[in-house]
Amino acid sequence: MPCLHVAAAGSLLEFALAELPFHGVGRIESLFLYPMSLAEFVAVEAGDGLADMLGVAGPDNPLVTVFHDKVIELMRTYQIIGGLPDVVKT
Repeated sequence: MPCLHVAAAGSLLEFALAELPFHGVGRIESLFLYPMSLAEFVAVEAGDGLADMLGVAGPDNPLVTVFHDKVIELMRTYQIIGGLPDVVKT
């Protein structure tokens, strides 16, 4: 089995691997994946322009009402479906 590929995932995986007396042989690559942020979600759904406006918006530089309403709509959608990239893509 020299070419056996193993993929493992889970919130407790790190603890399970810590209990093993060895840590694999060969090339080991750890990837940590996180859900999309709201800003990334806005960029995907509405484009980089609105995401850029959202990035510089604040108390002294509020969004125009039309854009604010769009961001609120997108935030509600984001809260319902979450930021999992495959779900967003679908």
